Amino acid sequence: MVTAKELMKTDYIKLNVDDHISKFMGVILHQNETYALLFSGNKYAGYADKKFLVRTKMDPGQMKVQHILNHVPLLGPNTDLVEMARLFLASNTRVLPVLENGKVLGIVKESDLIPFIKADFKGVKVSDLLTNKRLIKFFDKDPVGLVIHRMKDEHVDRAPVTTLRGELVGIVTYVDLYAKFHVWQSANLSKMRGGNYSNQSGGSKEKTADGQVSVENFMTKLCVSCTPKDSLLEAANKICTECVTSLVVLDNNTPVGIITITDLLKRYLS
Repeated sequence: MVTAKELMKTDYIKLNVDDHISKFMGVILHQNETYALLFSGNKYAGYADKKFLVRTKMDPGQMKVQHILNHVPLLGPNTDLVEMARLFLASNTRVLPVLENGKVLGIVKESDLIPFIKADFKGVKVSDLLTNKRLIKFFDKDPVGLVIHRMKDEHVDRAPVTTLRGELVGIVTYVDLYAKFHVWQSANLSKMRGGNYSNQSGGSKEKTADGQVSVENFMTKLCVSCTPKDSLLEAANKICTECVTSLVVLDNNTPVGIITITDLLKRYLS
C-alpha cells in the first residue's frame, strides 16, 4: 500500500506567522499555488489557504498571515491511501502536511492520490457521478456581483460559464472569482465616486456599480472537459495529465455537470 512518505513532496511553501497577508498572496500567485505552511520560528504552527481570505476583512499590507491560520489533519509517514483520502475529504483542503515527531517532512496534495486510486474506476462512467447533482451555471454577461451572491447562497464552489447559446467559454471558482474581483476593485478604487454599498460575500463592502461588470472578465477561459459517456478512468487520467482539479462535463457541447478530485476521492472510499 502506498504511504504518505512515498507521495510527499519536500518542496513546499513556507511562511512565518508574522509575515503579512500581502506576502502570502504574492507568493501563492507567483507559484500558482493555493496554500502555505506556517511556522513560528522553526516550529510548525498551522496551515493557510487562499480560500480563508474570503472570510476575512483585511488590509493585506497590515494584517499578519496568522489571522488566516487554520489547523488541518496531519499525515504521518505511514498514513495509507484510504486514510489520506478520508482526511482530505474531512478537511476540505487540497494539501496536507506530513509530520514526524513534530517536524515537517513534506506535503501531500490530493491530486497526488489520483494515479494510485484510478484503477478502482474501471467500468464506471462519468454519468454515474452526476446522479442527483444539480448544476449551477452562468452566462458570460452575468454581473459578477450576482454570480458571487448566487454561488455563496447555493454553496457552490465552481460553475461553468456559457454564452447565451449554451456554448462553454470558461469556468469560475468562488474563491478565485472573489479574489480577482477584490483585486480589481482595489485597482479601480481611485475611480469610485459616490454610490451605495452593499454587504456581500465574506463581509466585504462591494460597490453596487462595480458588481455589474460581467463575469467574463474574471473567469478562467481554459477549462478541460469530458462527456457523460467517458469512463471515470479516462476522466481521472485527464485530470492527471492536464494538471487540473476538475472537469466540465459536456453533452452535445452543453455543460451538464462538473466532476472534481473530491468526487473521485468520494467514489474511491465508497
